[in-house]
Amino acid sequence: MSERKNGFTLVEILISSVILVSVIGLVFATLVTTFNSWRRAEEASIKQQQVRFLFFRMNRELSSAVRNGKFAGDGSAFHFITALMPMAEIGYEYNGADKTLTRSFEKTADLNFDTFDRKDQVMSGLQAWRVSFLDSGGQWQEQWLKDELPRAVKIAFKIDEKTPEQENIVHIAVAE
Repeated sequence: MSERKNGFTLVEILISSVILVSVIGLVFATLVTTFNSWRRAEEASIKQQQVRFLFFRMNRELSSAVRNGKFAGDGSAFHFITALMPMAEIGYEYNGADKTLTRSFEKTADLNFDTFDRKDQVMSGLQAWRVSFLDSGGQWQEQWLKDELPRAVKIAFKIDEKTPEQENIVHIAVAE
């Protein structure tokens, strides 16, 4: 009689190894996908938080724009004088080439928007930034060169390629 030995054959071990490696591979792929999704969501959340803070600051500064002060703007930038600090000059400029937004600041208003004490990059990676100004007739203008303040400033922006374009409108108190 033939004697039967207890154990596994080489084919059984190879098949179980292939199944084990496949299961481990699927689990690892799922973990990598989950971590990448988590990282992208966290980056998007940080970017949204930066935008909220930026517009909170911008709204506060613009709502304190000085009525008899100077205000100038075009499709990518605007500069104004604010009363938050005794007559300071503030400007926001978008550079489409490197997709950055810069905030310029001068502690003492000299009515010259070409010179500033300080320029800081406040946001990077912006895909789009478009500024328009509401005139007294209720029309949005792409450029503002008047001696009066606009009624509002509208900023259309796009944080990245995947998110839709968003708008922020800041109303400026203008006495008649």
